[in-house]
Amino acid sequence: MMRCPVRMAGCSLTIGSLLVLYLALGRLAPAQTPAVREHFLAARTAQDAGDLDRAASEYLAVTRLDPSLPEAFDNLGLVYFVQGKIQESANALLRGVHLEPDAVGANLYLAIDEVKLGQPAKAIVYLKRAVRLDPNSKEAAMWLGTAYWDAGQIPAALERMRSNAAKYPGDPGIVFALGEAYRKAADRAMESLIHDAGETPFGDRVFAGIYLEQHALEKAAGHYRHALLSEPDGAGLHFGLGEAALGAERLDEAASEYGQELRVDPRNAAAHARLAEVRLLQGDAGAAHAEFSQAIGISPLDAACALDLPPSFATSGESPSETMLERLRRALPILQAAPSDPEISLALAFVTNRLGLDDSFRASWSRFEPLLATVAPVRDASVSFKRQDFDHAESEIQEWLALHPSDLKGRYLEAQIYRSQSLAVLDRLLRNFPDSSRSHQLMGQIHEQKEEDDKALAEYRRGAGALPAWHPLRDRPSAL
Repeated sequence: MMRCPVRMAGCSLTIGSLLVLYLALGRLAPAQTPAVREHFLAARTAQDAGDLDRAASEYLAVTRLDPSLPEAFDNLGLVYFVQGKIQESANALLRGVHLEPDAVGANLYLAIDEVKLGQPAKAIVYLKRAVRLDPNSKEAAMWLGTAYWDAGQIPAALERMRSNAAKYPGDPGIVFALGEAYRKAADRAMESLIHDAGETPFGDRVFAGIYLEQHALEKAAGHYRHALLSEPDGAGLHFGLGEAALGAERLDEAASEYGQELRVDPRNAAAHARLAEVRLLQGDAGAAHAEFSQAIGISPLDAACALDLPPSFATSGESPSETMLERLRRALPILQAAPSDPEISLALAFVTNRLGLDDSFRASWSRFEPLLATVAPVRDASVSFKRQDFDHAESEIQEWLALHPSDLKGRYLEAQIYRSQSLAVLDRLLRNFPDSSRSHQLMGQIHEQKEEDDKALAEYRRGAGALPAWHPLRDRPSAL
């Protein structure tokens, strides 16, 4: 299939490329009357001379002389496509597809026209046919993901883009498109949730969670406190206040909030694990051990998850301050000298991970991780999410929401899963393609979000110098 040297909108193909288009979409016209052959030859001559208006006129003449020739309509549609006459292109290609439904290229470019014309649902029909006829057509597979997205079929779009990324793992553009799609899906899910939750206690929980992620800790705490006015015994609210206090390094306040959470919900393993972390930071290794023991006894998975273990791009947060790092350094030799048990292994994994001691972390985590295998697997989106099994979590939450579309907690989890999927995919992009234009674009976005404008501009400039010559999704900024 041809590669367009510029953005597809307003694309100016060379005459040689037009011939490639012609050959790619269908057969040359079979032997016909002298008049038909004469007009085909004239069209080809006009193509070679760069006279697209004349080429279109000659192909149009062929369609009038013999309206049964799909090749004439296909090539007429392609000339219109290159001229930017999208509606005329779609009309011609539609006639060609009706005459020869199994022409892969005609289906592909008709679908592209339909996407450009704001008719993605129509495009899906032709793209699915193109993919079926030519499973190796990367362009058709990528445009199918875009068409699903534009049609509002988000799960189908993500499934197609995930399949594309698996099939073409060496294409950073496809990986980037998947990560961006998940980010957009998370944003859409969260916006819809905020609208529906309104000024309710759960709406406060949602806003608090958003502010926690942004490290806007006082705003997060304000929403948790507001929710407590309506739900004085609401599970998770004091835990959220503990998270905000711990993020602000107010350890006594964090310990108090986690303690209050445990009075509301004594079997909250995450609260026990976080309280253990606070005790460790306060230098009370004995109290920390007791809390780690409680947490592990309730749920090793929840205990590890509360401590952002195992580490990943999706679980990374704000870096600890030097004060907190020094507290962790003081705790490390105490833990290393203690007899080994699951509590010490988890504590060491937490401390060494925060200190960036990778080898020590792996050794400690390898001792604790087998405990997670003893937990019976449960087909539950929240459990899969905590296990960082995001693919299963995504599938499970979609099944749940199909039956319970008004479940606000489920929809909040869906948004979190999409966000984690995006971070995991983009992490893969940065690791596997650090010098690609898409990686520079991603790093530019990250710096821009941190208001590091000079660094962002430098990354965008590096990326602009290495942009791929042509990419279907590159012409789809509104979708991705």
